[in-house]
Amino acid sequence: MVPMVKHGGWLKLLLVLLVLEVAYVLAEFSFNASILNAASGALGTGIELDHLTIKGKQLSGVGLGLLIFAFVALRGTNPPRPSRLLVGSALLFPGCIWAMTTFQTWLINGPIVDAASNEELVAAHYLQNAVPAIRDGLIGIKGVPINREDLPRPETKAFLTLIGPTLLHNDQAVAKVVDTAHELIKNRVQQEALRAADDLYEVYGEQVGPERVGALYEAYMDGSYQYTVDLQRQMAEIDQWSRKLQRATSRLKGAWARYKHYHKWDGVMWSDYSDVVTTPGLTRNELMAHPKTLKHALGITDPKLLAKIKPHLFTDERVIGGAVILLPRPFMRVVARHEYPKKFREAFYDQIKEETGLEYHDDTLRPHLSRSEFMATPFMNALTRHLISQTATDMDYDLSANSTVRPGMSKDAFVNEVVIPAAWEQADRLFGSLPEPGTTLNRGNPEHTAPLKALYVPALALTFSLIFSVLTLGKIANRLAMIWLTWNKPGRMVGPARLLIPVGTLVALVSLPVLIGSNRLAQTEIIEAAAGKSESLGVPASILRWTMDVEPLIFPLGNKAMQVFSVSWLNFAQYHDENATARDVGSNKQTVQVIDLKAALSIVELQRTLGRKGYDPGPIDGILGPATTNAVRAFQEDHGLAITGTQNRETIKALRD
Repeated sequence: MVPMVKHGGWLKLLLVLLVLEVAYVLAEFSFNASILNAASGALGTGIELDHLTIKGKQLSGVGLGLLIFAFVALRGTNPPRPSRLLVGSALLFPGCIWAMTTFQTWLINGPIVDAASNEELVAAHYLQNAVPAIRDGLIGIKGVPINREDLPRPETKAFLTLIGPTLLHNDQAVAKVVDTAHELIKNRVQQEALRAADDLYEVYGEQVGPERVGALYEAYMDGSYQYTVDLQRQMAEIDQWSRKLQRATSRLKGAWARYKHYHKWDGVMWSDYSDVVTTPGLTRNELMAHPKTLKHALGITDPKLLAKIKPHLFTDERVIGGAVILLPRPFMRVVARHEYPKKFREAFYDQIKEETGLEYHDDTLRPHLSRSEFMATPFMNALTRHLISQTATDMDYDLSANSTVRPGMSKDAFVNEVVIPAAWEQADRLFGSLPEPGTTLNRGNPEHTAPLKALYVPALALTFSLIFSVLTLGKIANRLAMIWLTWNKPGRMVGPARLLIPVGTLVALVSLPVLIGSNRLAQTEIIEAAAGKSESLGVPASILRWTMDVEPLIFPLGNKAMQVFSVSWLNFAQYHDENATARDVGSNKQTVQVIDLKAALSIVELQRTLGRKGYDPGPIDGILGPATTNAVRAFQEDHGLAITGTQNRETIKALRD
């Protein structure tokens, strides 16, 4: 047992330990707040938790190392040398970090996965969609008003983080979620898409707005003018090409002789006749116009160009032997007018590729188009889609492969033709990835167990964080007492205090909900109700209820403290929620006995309900399209609700009334 009273030489070490322990508790509180902000969806839906939970495991290792380090360092009669402390720290802390990281990883991958039944593995895939649906108001819990407006409250964040693994054991809740999965996914995905629509349209305006399109059209016209100059110069030089034409004429004349010689001997040749047309029975004119003959004589393979030059190439049957006649000037003008637009396009496309990364090739873009003609080209549609897709991907949003993104779209057209179709495709992909109820999943397949782990990891991270925070807070109380006693030197050992102070601190911390008061959401006993009749969740449900009470208490401090931790290893500042509010400690006399989930209306039910209430949702086809979305907006406007175009808790209630 470490004595409570030390001589004055220990004071520096005690102060250092106190500072380290306080800093560690603040780091754990910051991690707690970060987990709540990220896992609850308060910071958006694209937050990856893997990096954050790894930091949580490492922090637990630091906490374990700090407890061991303090215990060992304070055992002696005299303080250890600094060199021994540094060497011991260098060996102890990496080992503890590795041990806690390995242990928590094993706990998730081993016992938790092994203990789950196949039904729970399947249910976890569906419950991934239930928690966001509860957050967005698509699933209502009778007696527990939760929607996105409540997200700033820490108790709501704690509930959304902890409810997943709790609902997993509630058969009634799982059955409800499974039955309504498709509708939930469609509504949730469209909600998220419409929330992102403003940002996406702003990006669209930046990428293909008047300023950028004007600069692009100016570059296009510069290329068009350069094309004209080059073409005119080429026309002036056409007469200098007569030698090339003479050589081509000579080859064409020889082609007929070689053709006759080749077929006279039935193709049995000892020299290279690879350029000879092997088709027998051709006339002289047919042979002259054959692509293989023209390729050998002129080096031209473009079928469109060949079709253009054939009128300028013929044989004169009046001459004995049939002289080949070329009309040089018309012939070369045809070649130039065909080739130079191709060069213009290649140069322009290369410039676009260098500036935007778009690799595009076609033969539809011509020089000197008007601005409106240029905007309507397939090239501009492809460039617009490329630019928007790049930015949308950075925003974790995928455009529909079937949607047409074109310049000059209004916001309504952009939402109806781009945003909503992309949401439908995403919903179909998500629903298609869900296993059918009753499917036997392979525990060795990471894809089959990932949803279960995703439900448990945030709750487990909070649990370990709270354990080490509470233990360290007990040590801080003990450390303050040791510093005070050492400073005042009472000259006697304080035996009972050695246990009374840390134990009393731990008891006080555990009793915080009783001493300070529970928050309004925890008073509903929602966690206990979510556990249902599962006997295996008796003690865990109590722990989760305590967590629901305690987390909102420490959240404000953690949410502020995380702004200090902005270093690369503990960069919690990125998870700060500037909109966070204090917990609601109001009285809530209504308790939830049984989870009663009220899901959003199915799409068909929504369309029929809107039709009965005098709105036009379009065809009753189960597709959440522009007409249905506009009808929901009109309904919300008429009833004084927030105009979102999607179902939420208030809209669902008004529709069902």
